[in-house]
Amino acid sequence: MTTWSELKKILPLSEEDKLMVKMEEDIIRTVSKLREEQQMTQCELAEKCNLKQSAIARLEKLHHSPRVDSLIKILAQLGYTLKIVPISEVLDK
Repeated sequence: MTTWSELKKILPLSEEDKLMVKMEEDIIRTVSKLREEQQMTQCELAEKCNLKQSAIARLEKLHHSPRVDSLIKILAQLGYTLKIVPISEVLDK
């Protein structure tokens, strides 16, 4: 089985595609970091979100893209929300 990291290296991704992938990975890593900072297990977070623990695990391993409604549920339980900002603000960091 090919991992996403391996696949990214061989796929002909445009710069826009690469930016989108990076943004998604950053969001998911942030969600995982927030969960860990709150000393919450994947199982505890899943229960609060009415999701399966395996869904949280797949998300954190970057095995699939989260649905927006699932991402919002997860963030809400962690005390956060999504905020739309210009890409230029993200790139400047």
